[in-house]
Amino acid sequence: MKALAIFILLALLVIGCKPVPEWQPVTFQDVATSSYAPSADEQFDIMVNSEADWEGLWINIFKASRVEVPLENVNFANETVFAAFYGQKMTGGYQVKITGIEESKSQVRVKITATSPPPGSMVTQSITTPYHIVKTKKITKPASFLWS
Repeated sequence: MKALAIFILLALLVIGCKPVPEWQPVTFQDVATSSYAPSADEQFDIMVNSEADWEGLWINIFKASRVEVPLENVNFANETVFAAFYGQKMTGGYQVKITGIEESKSQVRVKITATSPPPGSMVTQSITTPYHIVKTKKITKPASFLWS
């Protein structure tokens, strides 16, 4: 009888326990997004975890800007930056957006959606370099970037 009670108790515990999903969503906040990053001619993505790296990225991206673009404030003691740059495009109508960040026990993945203008659509006739930069809680795990 005692064995049956233990079995029932264990069965109820197993049934009542929900498995923890492997990937947990991470909240994030926009830092900057635009169609024009003057010196971001190539498509790339990056994770930034220090003030020095952040300043270096900002200076390299905006060094060709005709106006000074102030460095966005990030507290790297508590925050991490993720950025996606779509590269140089010959017209408007292109966008890049960080659509999700997920974390597992050992890594983080950043989901990025890049879109192009539909064929035949009316777009601005100027070179664009779309980008999206976000910040989130401090993350030190390796990151992978998934473009779609």
